[in-house]
Amino acid sequence: MAPWGRAWRRRLRRQWARRGGGPVRALVVGATAAAALMAVAAIAALPLALGAPHRARSDELERTLERAGASATAAFREQARQELARAERVARAAERDLTVQLDGVELWAGGVRMVPPDAACAEPPSIPAELTTVAHHVVLAARARDAKGVEASVRAWLAYRAHERHGAAVDTLAALEPMEALVGSDLVDPALVRALLIEGVERGASRVPPLLQQALRALPSLCDDLVSARVARLLLSTGVSDARLLATLGAWRALARVPPPSTPGTWARGAALAAEVRPDGSAYVVRNDAPLLAARHALAGEAATAELPAPDDARWTRLDEVELRPVGLAELRAGRARVASAVRATSIATGVLAAGAALLVMIDRRRRRQASRLRRDLIASVAHELRTPLASMRLQADALERWVSDTRAHGTLERLQHDVDVLEGMVENVLCFGRIARGGVILRESAVPVLDVCQQVLERAQLECPGLQTEHDGEALTVRADGELVRLVIANLVRNAWRHNPRPTRRVRVVVERSGDDVLVLVSDNGPGIEPVEQARIFRPFERSLTLARGSGLGLTLSREIAALHGGDVRLADSGPQGTTFVLELPA
Repeated sequence: MAPWGRAWRRRLRRQWARRGGGPVRALVVGATAAAALMAVAAIAALPLALGAPHRARSDELERTLERAGASATAAFREQARQELARAERVARAAERDLTVQLDGVELWAGGVRMVPPDAACAEPPSIPAELTTVAHHVVLAARARDAKGVEASVRAWLAYRAHERHGAAVDTLAALEPMEALVGSDLVDPALVRALLIEGVERGASRVPPLLQQALRALPSLCDDLVSARVARLLLSTGVSDARLLATLGAWRALARVPPPSTPGTWARGAALAAEVRPDGSAYVVRNDAPLLAARHALAGEAATAELPAPDDARWTRLDEVELRPVGLAELRAGRARVASAVRATSIATGVLAAGAALLVMIDRRRRRQASRLRRDLIASVAHELRTPLASMRLQADALERWVSDTRAHGTLERLQHDVDVLEGMVENVLCFGRIARGGVILRESAVPVLDVCQQVLERAQLECPGLQTEHDGEALTVRADGELVRLVIANLVRNAWRHNPRPTRRVRVVVERSGDDVLVLVSDNGPGIEPVEQARIFRPFERSLTLARGSGLGLTLSREIAALHGGDVRLADSGPQGTTFVLELPA
């Protein structure tokens, strides 16, 4: 570590120890609280983060459906306007020439249908013989299950229909029987059948309109429920899922006599009814599904798998107010709202649980600190009360040693003096720890010869533990420190070295050396070592060895606190079956 780093670390330790950790402790507590709040916020945001991919996919799907709906709506409105423009031209021509094919166009005035005249249903039209013949060939080939005949007859039928136009009613009636023969047949591609019914077939420059389009145009004049039922049955057999479109067939006769609104403007009603009402009360009405087909084509360009329901046929709506939304858009929005609500609820619940857990941890830590402080104060109080009796016991033991001449009594007195020394050491540790915890220690610094202090401590240890083998070595270094406190630290380390050593022959070795700007005191023993599970807890207050539970449990804690007062540290350097080494580090 760089010199400035070591100096900063020593200064921080010294301030922490001398002031009881006040400002620094407040800083640490604040940082811990901030970290806890950040953790709670992160846990609370976890459901939102996990749901982000799903929200992104649903957002993209919603935007796609919205674009598709907007395109379909624009196409519907534009096609409806084009059909109304055509209706005006057709209706005006029909006023002059009654033979003009109206093709679903009406002219209303004063609430009365002028073109075509509001009369009873027309008679079924006659079907041309040639059209009947080509259509009948398709039916015969399908019944005979002649694949080549079906292909040739269908090609001829489509060619005739592409070049010869006889009106919607004729095309509808002539197509019913051959389409009923082709539907469900394995001799024809189902895609071709669907195109003949719903989409139409392109034949070079011409186009064969689908049966659905022709039927919607013809049914108002035919007024034939049987024809409507046969067309609906054909559509259902191809898997058409648009129920509203099928319902249009059943409701066509009712819609065929619906007058346009009286308010001027451009209006739409259902899938195939549009009206242009003029200020003078006249109105042009067109009845076909071209706007809806244009909307479906625009929808397929934006979202190929989406479906589009027909507009509302219950009332007239201004064309600019018609909104076509793909099937599933409303359900998607409702589902997203439910998911978002559930995610928010989960996030709030998770945050509350995390905050509660953090609060419980803080309360538990506070209670532990309070319990530790009460225990420390109680032990310090008891230790203080024991100082006077112990001093009295020492004086009496010394007096008895002078008065009693029996050698056997001398052995008992020596053991008594040893026990008194041990108790005094424990009491001194407890009282010193209490003073440091309260910030009431005043260092009396002076030049302390570390090697001499180590020698004195080892000599005292030999008196306390007869048979102890000691060794000290190193440089004659001095530190600027409180000599009594340094002696106390080294004594605690040495005492732990021989007290927790169960071997018959106990050895303690102390080495003093320099490391950069620091003086190191290495205290080693030949014991069995410290278990790994205990190494993390030996510096905690009142923690003792699980196997050799002797002492107050404050020796190492007090030693580290005293070293911190001087800007140093006490740490475990090594521990194994060959012994344990602790290091006292003090600034030179």
